[in-house]
Amino acid sequence: MPWSELGGITPAFGGKFAFAVQLNDNDGQGRAAYMNWGGGISPAWIPANFGVVTLLE
Repeated sequence: MPWSELGGITPAFGGKFAFAVQLNDNDGQGRAAYMNWGGGISPAWIPANFGVVTLLE
């Protein structure tokens, strides 16, 4: 994922930002399964529940 897609985050060692991602499995008959990292996306959008990414060297 390009840094430009992350809302202007400038990568730097020790930098931190909130992040969440969700993958939905839908073969055309509704969602069969999903997995996420960070939380705060489903069932409701709650950015305060996003995970924290810390950039390490």
